[in-house]
Amino acid sequence: MILILFIIINLIIPKTTYAVYEEYFFYKNCQNKEALTLNQQISQEFSIDKDFGAIEVYFEREGIGDGKLEFRLEKKNGNMVYNNIYPLEKVINGYFFPFGFETQQLKQPESFVFYIKLIENPNNAKIYVCKDNKNNLSYKISGERSVLKSIIFWSLYNIRQDPYFFAFYFLLLLGVIFIWKRI
Repeated sequence: MILILFIIINLIIPKTTYAVYEEYFFYKNCQNKEALTLNQQISQEFSIDKDFGAIEVYFEREGIGDGKLEFRLEKKNGNMVYNNIYPLEKVINGYFFPFGFETQQLKQPESFVFYIKLIENPNNAKIYVCKDNKNNLSYKISGERSVLKSIIFWSLYNIRQDPYFFAFYFLLLLGVIFIWKRI
């Protein structure tokens, strides 16, 4: 019965529909705050084996003001992938700021480096990035995957996070099916 349901769902869901996914790397692991100073460049190297189209960096800030952040993404070999300037006033304290770009289609695992630089700060607002004890930024990488793969991924992820709840839920579901079949 479950196999038949799986086949039906697989046939109904279009293969070209996509959902956003996030790969968590150093999610809000703010052991060390580093202030960004004018024209100082910070970088983070990472390797990935999935297509992706955004990098989100966790910022904290004090003060309000205009200014500009430059974001640059390069392959580890130095080939430029993306470069853009973002308004500083869009950075919200205590949130991830998304740097979006054209989806990088990967055929094999690749290494990238992203750079962030404060290029304007006329009101001297304090902007911080969070780092762990190994000097890695707090960031996440986002991309797309099919809806079916997304459902499977998040189901398995949630089951791993709380296996007792899902075991109880599964047994409860079996009990309901057993009672329903008897009636």
